[in-house]
Amino acid sequence: MAITFPVYHPLPKETCVKLEYHALACQFALESVFSRGIPGDIAEFGVNEGDNMIPMCQLIRKRGPRRDVFAFDTFAGLPWGEDNPDGPNLEKGECCTPFDRFWEIMGKHGIQDMITPVTGLVEDTTREEEWDELSFAFTFLDLDLEDSLRVALDYVTPRTYAGGIFGMHDVGHPKIPGPMRIMKELEAGELHPGKWKRWGPIVGNACFFEKLED
Repeated sequence: MAITFPVYHPLPKETCVKLEYHALACQFALESVFSRGIPGDIAEFGVNEGDNMIPMCQLIRKRGPRRDVFAFDTFAGLPWGEDNPDGPNLEKGECCTPFDRFWEIMGKHGIQDMITPVTGLVEDTTREEEWDELSFAFTFLDLDLEDSLRVALDYVTPRTYAGGIFGMHDVGHPKIPGPMRIMKELEAGELHPGKWKRWGPIVGNACFFEKLED
């Protein structure tokens, strides 16, 4: 989908980062939950170098009030090699940003105090008691692997307030078929029926869904 508006967030020059289209769409989703007063915190699953997390935190700080931001990642790249169930297109260790590097980048942007890192496989961390009581206004899933995406979605669905939004990256990516399958199942009501409805268009290979009333 072509969009014509600038891809820079209007923040002070020293803290700005150039936004990919999907990150810009996340800004609009955050603005939506903020303007409607949806409670809850923010989480991203698969943060890599934080190119999406940085502008989200900057917007949260600008808009207020404070919301905690959770960064779920292995910080070791993708966990599977050639036995990856999504096919041989993804390699073990791909998309790796070590935690020290990620944390250094967050420090340069002055947002470490807003972020709680959650390190490990999503299949493990989402089952840990420490994270069981979280509740969300907005989450973004950028995990590539279909099984991991399904685990993350199972985790965020009961923990997202009505009116909250989740986004998912890589819809339509030729090497990553899982996100498209999940999107179609959600739209057809085959996955988490009655829980989500599409919110907005696909932008930058990212789709978004709004949580319905329970």
